[in-house]
Amino acid sequence: MSGGESPIGRTALVRRTFTAEDVRAFSVLTGDLNPLHVPPEGAKRPRRPLVQGAFLSALGPTLVGTELPGPGTVYMSQTFKYHLPVYAGDTVEVRGEIVGYEPVEHHYTVLITCRNDMDELVMDGTMIVQRTPRD
Repeated sequence: MSGGESPIGRTALVRRTFTAEDVRAFSVLTGDLNPLHVPPEGAKRPRRPLVQGAFLSALGPTLVGTELPGPGTVYMSQTFKYHLPVYAGDTVEVRGEIVGYEPVEHHYTVLITCRNDMDELVMDGTMIVQRTPRD
């Protein structure tokens, strides 16, 4: 952001297709081996693993740390609500919009919406992030 330019209204998008391998790797990393995420070996009726809410939520920090406001951003807090399940094989699009900015502390309020490829809302919420100006 340059000196007098307001960040309010800036938007960015991130898309992600979750694979069963992604969900399994996240389960192993976090220790969340819930059978909803990691179906048992030899299950009679194999089903698509459910993507963990924390994994879906991690797309918010991905968006703010790479695009909006961008590199050097850390998140301070987040609040998300989950509306529909996301399964391995699903593609989601996460959209962020800066809806608030506090210039003294460099805090941004980012509205996050996440939709599946049928344009259904699967998650939404807000993040408060901080980006220290870079020299």
